[in-house]
Amino acid sequence: MIAIRHSLSVFSLFLVVSIAPFCQSIVINELDAITSENPQFVELYGSPNTGLEGHSLAMIKSVWLGGGAYGVEVYDAISLEGQSLDSEGFLSLELALNTTVAAVAIYELDISMLVVGATPPTDDIVDALVYGNTSPTHPQAAAIIQAIMPSGSGLLFEGAEENPIGHSLSRLPNGGTPFDLTSYALQAPSQGITNVLSCDGGMLALTNLANDTLCTDQGPAIATFTHETDALSALLTLFIINPADGTILGSASGSAINFQGLGDGAFDVIAVSHDSPIDAASLEVGMNISGLTGPECLSQSLVPYSIFCVTCESPACDGGTMLDASGSDEVLVCLTPDGALVPFGYFSEAVEDDFLFAICTTEDTIITTVVQPYFDFGPLGVNDYHVWGISSQGALDQTTVLPGAYIQNVNALECDSVGASSLLVSILACGEAGLCDDLIISEYIE
Repeated sequence: MIAIRHSLSVFSLFLVVSIAPFCQSIVINELDAITSENPQFVELYGSPNTGLEGHSLAMIKSVWLGGGAYGVEVYDAISLEGQSLDSEGFLSLELALNTTVAAVAIYELDISMLVVGATPPTDDIVDALVYGNTSPTHPQAAAIIQAIMPSGSGLLFEGAEENPIGHSLSRLPNGGTPFDLTSYALQAPSQGITNVLSCDGGMLALTNLANDTLCTDQGPAIATFTHETDALSALLTLFIINPADGTILGSASGSAINFQGLGDGAFDVIAVSHDSPIDAASLEVGMNISGLTGPECLSQSLVPYSIFCVTCESPACDGGTMLDASGSDEVLVCLTPDGALVPFGYFSEAVEDDFLFAICTTEDTIITTVVQPYFDFGPLGVNDYHVWGISSQGALDQTTVLPGAYIQNVNALECDSVGASSLLVSILACGEAGLCDDLIISEYIE
C-alpha cells in the first residue's frame, strides 16, 4: 500500500456545494481509470445490501472555453435505481472513464437531472472524487473541484508512483468519510472485493544491485530482494523461472533465493504472494509457474526480475580449439619421401589437465592418438584428416580411444572434454615443386 500525497486547493470557492444528508454511508471506495487489459471501474461501498434507489452516478470532465478558461460538463451518467450493494457492501460498475483530468460523483438525484453535455448540479452530492495528473490550481482541475467538491479539496493521480496501470485509487480501510482524500491509497486493483488485500504479488527490487550477476559454481549464490506489496501479512515464495517457457527451476520461502548450480544464462525471479501454503507438487522443479495450486488467494509479481548467472571457475576439463602451429584451423601438407609432419597448436582453459591428440577420419572415428603436439601423416597416405584435442582428469577409458571409436564417446574417470573444433589436415600428392608443382599459362602471344 502506498499512501497518496494528495493535492489540495488553496483558493476560495465561489460555488457552494451541497452535500446530500441522506445515505452518506455510501462512498466511492475505489477507482481505476488507467488500465491495460482490465476494465475501468468505479466501486461503491456502504452498509451491506443497501438499496440505491433515487441515486445516480455522474462522470464529469472539464471543457475548454478559450482564453485560458475551462468549464465543466457531465460526459456520462448512469442511474443506480434498482441496484444495491452486495452482502459485503460493495458494488462495482465497469465504465468508460476519462483518463486525463476528470471526476466521478454520486448524486442523490434522478438520472434526468444529470444531462450529458450540461454543467453538473452542485446540490445533493453524496461523494465525489477528482483525479488527474495536474495541480488543483490548474484551471482544468480547478473548474471541476469548484463545481463538485467541498472547500479546500484537491485531486488524486493513479500514476503518482509511476505505475498507473498497476494501481488504483483505493480507500483503506474500506469506506470512510465522503470527500476524504486522505483515506485513499495507491495499490493493486481489487474490483468488487475488499481493498484490504489477502495477497498481492507486487514488485521485486534487489537489495544489492551488484547481485544482478551471480557466479553459480562457487558455492551459494544468494540474491536477496525487497518485496513491495499491498498485502503485508501474506506469505511470500520466490521462484526462479526459465524465461523461455515458464518452467520452475527453483523456489524458496521468503525474500532470498539461491542460484547455485544453475550454470550460465539469464533467469527470471517471480514473487508469489499467497494466503495459505502452496501445494508442494505444483511448485516442484520442472512444473510451470502458471500451474500453482492451493491458496485461495495467490498473486504473482507484475514484472519478473532478471538475474544473469555465469560459471566463474575455469572448466575442469576443456578440449579447447585445435589449430596448426601457425594458428590456422586447416593445413595443406605435401606427402614427401620423408613423410608429412604436421605440428599442432591449441587453446584450452584447462592447462593442468592431461591432453591427448586424436588423429581421426573426416567421419571423426579415431585412427590413433598421440601425446606430443605433432604427428607424421606420411604412413596414412594422401587424404583429409581431423585432429581433435582431448582433455581429461583421472584414468582414461582406453576402450573409448581405440582405433575405430567415435571421438565424441571418449570417457575418463573424473572428467573429460573433446574440443570445440578440430584441425583439418589435407595430405596432398605433390610433385618435386611441392605445392607449386603446376604451371598455369594464362595467356599466350605468338
